[in-house]
Amino acid sequence: MCSSYPIVFSTPYRAFAEECRRLQVYNDPPVVMRSTLGTEVEVAGLPRPVVSFMTFDYLGLGHHTGSIASLARNAKECGTGFATSRVTIDSFFHQELEEALACFKRAETGTCVITSTGYGANQLIIPLLAEPIVALGKRYPKRRKKLFFVDAQSHASLHDALLGAISKYPKSIKIKKYRHLDYGMLEEMTREVSSEGNTDRFIVSDTLFSIGGDCADTKKLLAIAKCNNAFLILDGAHSDGVCGHEGRGLVEEQGIIDPKDLQYIFHTGTFSKMFAGLGGFITVSKPLAELCRNSQWSYIFSAPLPTFLVRSYQEILGMVMGKIGNRRRLRLKRNFQMLWKRLSEEGFQMLPSQSQILSVVIGSESLCLEVQQYLLREQGILSGAIRTPATERGKAVLRHTVSALHTEEQLETLVLGLKKARDAYRF
Repeated sequence: MCSSYPIVFSTPYRAFAEECRRLQVYNDPPVVMRSTLGTEVEVAGLPRPVVSFMTFDYLGLGHHTGSIASLARNAKECGTGFATSRVTIDSFFHQELEEALACFKRAETGTCVITSTGYGANQLIIPLLAEPIVALGKRYPKRRKKLFFVDAQSHASLHDALLGAISKYPKSIKIKKYRHLDYGMLEEMTREVSSEGNTDRFIVSDTLFSIGGDCADTKKLLAIAKCNNAFLILDGAHSDGVCGHEGRGLVEEQGIIDPKDLQYIFHTGTFSKMFAGLGGFITVSKPLAELCRNSQWSYIFSAPLPTFLVRSYQEILGMVMGKIGNRRRLRLKRNFQMLWKRLSEEGFQMLPSQSQILSVVIGSESLCLEVQQYLLREQGILSGAIRTPATERGKAVLRHTVSALHTEEQLETLVLGLKKARDAYRF
């Protein structure tokens, strides 16, 4: 009977989903009911707020009175949407923010393009640089090849975009993955193909890696790129707002400010960290930005960010780069150093972080989920159980992200809670 088809179709999916749940491939995550002070949240089923170490609002601007007032004022003036594509009609406020972000990344005017998500920023820049650009019935380039060298622990959105590009153009695009932060391996790989003509080369990496909190050596990457006629694609999601003069990111903090060097670098970024919001952006060369707006389907056929958000981001960017941002970066650095010191003193095995992201090694996926629940329900601490596919199987970690708003008492609560969890679960 026709009516039985949906049931038959769903049955194997249901069986597979039940097996995944039984093997704890996934679980039901904690459900946040509402925030209180940014570092404290109410979780469904718990009688009182818990301390959250799962926020990417590193500077705490998502709960700043200035940010909230700006969003409320701009929503009242602009409404909640944009209601069309920016290809058919553009917005002065979007253009204004793009120019401010280009300046923020020390790029030239007209080089920034805003995207609807941070993930989407990497989904936009990779096809733009990897695939042929088709406009007005013309295709460029016709016979040029593209070669990408990518850090193995770069963000999933970069790997996803690269795999999508190579699946469409397997004969003209090649991807070579190098071990995480292994620049000797990268140099050897680039030397092997440095003599290949008619090939554009790109080195792809996060600046600050989201699992371990370790940092790329952008100066070393730049040197390798310049020696091998390559460009850098750097995802600054976790370092923008946090690192560098005025929060301009790790590239700036590591001393790359010369325009002659910056022309080798394409940036991607997100609004979900330093702005505690939604959206992303890329900076490329001016001709590429213009072609991007008129050739890339993910830009042409996507709704842009609402105008009220864009206007507020302009104001929040001023906070990031100003006195408020400077004070909070100092507090964030102090909090990270304090927590790293305390966890090291207590002998916890951690991934080698250089930032506000601290991950305690657990190993087993199922154990990681159990420890997460213990910390939540018994110690009032919200930690992130990070496991496959974000990590290799058997290398799960409890990730803790530090905010400038965390107090010393809250940091000590985490240390004591982890000690009790270790006594109970022997990790």
